[in-house]
Amino acid sequence: MAWLRFLTIVFGLALSFVVGCNSPLQVEVAIPPRRFGISGRVLPVPPELQKESRIALLPCTVLPCPDLESWVLECVHEICDPGPREIVLESKDVIDLDLLLREEGAALRLIESAEITQAFYRTVTNSLNFSLAKIELFVGPESAAGLDAPGVARIGVIPPVLEMALGEGEVQIDHNGVQTLATQLAKGERRLRFFLRTFVDIRPGDPIPEGLWEIELRLKLRVSGRIKES
Repeated sequence: MAWLRFLTIVFGLALSFVVGCNSPLQVEVAIPPRRFGISGRVLPVPPELQKESRIALLPCTVLPCPDLESWVLECVHEICDPGPREIVLESKDVIDLDLLLREEGAALRLIESAEITQAFYRTVTNSLNFSLAKIELFVGPESAAGLDAPGVARIGVIPPVLEMALGEGEVQIDHNGVQTLATQLAKGERRLRFFLRTFVDIRPGDPIPEGLWEIELRLKLRVSGRIKES
């Protein structure tokens, strides 16, 4: 019966190998640095709203504020005020998570969870003559054309940026958004696109927007999953 015992041992080792290969794995990957930039050119001021290199002080006590194509003016304290303007930036390329996982030697067929373990920002340059409100970081599937697309979620927030100011620090993680990201990864969305959103409040009397701001983001993502689907 030695041969039977031998087959039993071989079968047991093979079974252990299969089960071991499908045990849950945790892999941490570094997302290639993301860079985004905002220049004063994204806020072109129409001639009707300019006076001596500044936002004109247009009274609205007698006549209503002019109807401009790209600027919505409101009468505030008897002066036409442009109000906050939304700026949305989209990454030029996508992140291929499968490729990053393979580079770490872990081709996961199934992703069960994900978390951001590190998220840092660094202002590369800032010559803007206006401030930025808080900056929100979004991520979504490759097919996402904007923040309203299915699967797009806010995963972090960066503090407001003052004009000409430099800075660096940690991104405040939005854990609800990270959970949405984990859900998308579990569904098989492995090619990701990043977005940034902020608001600029240009007021009457302010200088015409000029300058350039650039930021670099560095993130690490830890995913848990299996090499084979159960």
